[in-house]
Amino acid sequence: MKSTLIFPHKCSRAMISSIETLTGMHKALLPIQYLDCPLFLGWNINQIFNPSVTKIRQKLDGWVQKLLPPIGRLVLIKHVLMSISIHILSVMDPPKQVILNLECCLALFLWEESD
Repeated sequence: MKSTLIFPHKCSRAMISSIETLTGMHKALLPIQYLDCPLFLGWNINQIFNPSVTKIRQKLDGWVQKLLPPIGRLVLIKHVLMSISIHILSVMDPPKQVILNLECCLALFLWEESD
């Protein structure tokens, strides 16, 4: 979704239509994702980070950690999972609750006992 426009609330429909026609781009409403980072205005910031946390949880659920030794889990966390979130965390300042949720998920994955 790289070719979208975001207009101020007071912009007229005629102006929006004219700009869309000239540029070939379409209007988008916030929040949107751009380069995997959420763009928002006045939203609950915890909700904005939910897709990133969900993405990491889905990756964790896809791996069978019981088949991996702890060092293998650590490699997955450091190089695969953190690469997902490092981009977002480097450009945005997430709330503490988001960081705690991520840490909890990663710790459970790392330290769950193998059978």
